[in-house]
Amino acid sequence: MNSQMFECARLTIDACPESVFKFWTDPELIAKWWGPEGFKTRVKAHDSTVGGSFAFEMTAPSGALCVMTGRFLRIVPPEILEFEVNDHCNIDLPAGTEMQHKATVVTVEFLRNGTSTQVVVSQAGLNESYRPLAATGWSASLAKIAALEIPVV
Repeated sequence: MNSQMFECARLTIDACPESVFKFWTDPELIAKWWGPEGFKTRVKAHDSTVGGSFAFEMTAPSGALCVMTGRFLRIVPPEILEFEVNDHCNIDLPAGTEMQHKATVVTVEFLRNGTSTQVVVSQAGLNESYRPLAATGWSASLAKIAALEIPVV
């Protein structure tokens, strides 16, 4: 496994870190944006405390289903959210992409930039061939958040 941290996505969102952070910790909000373009997500479990677990049922545009699971490792509101992904969504992979079987660690940073927030998503432990897929998925997810009406916290 490659344990090197890989920056998957970076986007500035027109909202304060407190508001953007809530999109990563509120199950109702997560269901609105989680996953690559065209995917639908149902939150089956979500305990956003250190050591707490999550399980997301994801449906691809093809109708294929997968469940992504993991646990939270570090939570520093509204600056950092770090979690381990144990079960990855290995459905409808592009040709040449090796399935991601080993756990990875995702670190999300929420950097205040005036009245906006720069969100940086990095992931350690990705297979080399899975990295472009992760980058595309995280970029699409961040764009979905930016397109939603973000409540002020």
